[in-house]
Amino acid sequence: MQLARLHKLTDPDRRVIDIRSANGAPSGVHKAEVGVPCLNSANTRSPSPVSVLPRQTDASQPGEGSSSDEPTAVIPSVDWWITSRCNLRCDFCYGPERGKDPVRDRDAIVDALAHSAARVVTFCGGEPLLVSRIGDYAETLAKARKSVVLNTNGQLLGRLLMPRSGKPKLRLADFAVIGISVDGSTPEIHRSMRGEKAQHGKVVAAARLVGDEPGVRLKLATVVSSVNRDDLPALAEFVRDLKPDVWRLYQYSRRGEVNTGQLRHRLPDDEFRRLADLAGVRADPVPTAPSSETETEGCLIVDPAGNVLQPTGDTYIPYGNCLKEPLDDIWGRLPARSAIVSNKRWLSVLG
Repeated sequence: MQLARLHKLTDPDRRVIDIRSANGAPSGVHKAEVGVPCLNSANTRSPSPVSVLPRQTDASQPGEGSSSDEPTAVIPSVDWWITSRCNLRCDFCYGPERGKDPVRDRDAIVDALAHSAARVVTFCGGEPLLVSRIGDYAETLAKARKSVVLNTNGQLLGRLLMPRSGKPKLRLADFAVIGISVDGSTPEIHRSMRGEKAQHGKVVAAARLVGDEPGVRLKLATVVSSVNRDDLPALAEFVRDLKPDVWRLYQYSRRGEVNTGQLRHRLPDDEFRRLADLAGVRADPVPTAPSSETETEGCLIVDPAGNVLQPTGDTYIPYGNCLKEPLDDIWGRLPARSAIVSNKRWLSVLG
């Protein structure tokens, strides 16, 4: 597996994550010393036969090496806020404003994504599993040669895969990666982050279901804040036992219309870096990929109405609407494409 651009080998058994910008310079994310053996080692599941990252051209250089029949540049990843609805009420949510959910636009958005140069499309929200046609949308994008990622809080996954009656309502095989949120090593800490309705046991069971599915990668995701900071070493060991393909650590971000938890969640940058370093060591041999609040600005988002957004500071800047013009054209005029390219390099851990 080719990890040269993401990791710097320090000795035969240990690596240093070094996420770099498009020009090879450090992106501003700290280096976390963690154990990262190849993903087909005895300690982790074998790599999927399906590549998570299709072959790309240089996304930071629009127009180079392209023909009139090809996109001018590859978009590394698009995060689609497929719904604003959610079964939880996390006070750190940086997703769409609740109640603004034009269902009628979904088919057109899927078509726009399918005809774009996006390599990866991630379903997020809100809770994507509340969308009844999520499997249809994933299948459509997979047929368009997109790698499809599902980000979920995990609580609905078990009942969709193993309903009490009838056939399963979801196929894990429709997705290249399933990302599941776990924010504490215990039910109490997980609830303190995600509210009283959060069910730690269902999340863990969902992670194990995905972990047992051949050909599908498991990503665990944790928001690191002042609320769960002291639990992070224990959580790292808990994550290590679940054996995901990658563990994403996100510094709490203050942005978003429904993000009301600034006072209790805020975490200084240097403290996040320290905690991420420690978590990487404790989670060894699971690869960890931390993102500071600044680095999470490297996202290209399509909201439920088709608006194309990029995070900046504590807000989102709109750059167009993919229902009114091609997503590739919007991408071509973004002023901070290199930040998105850099932030999404963690995906190379998976394929």
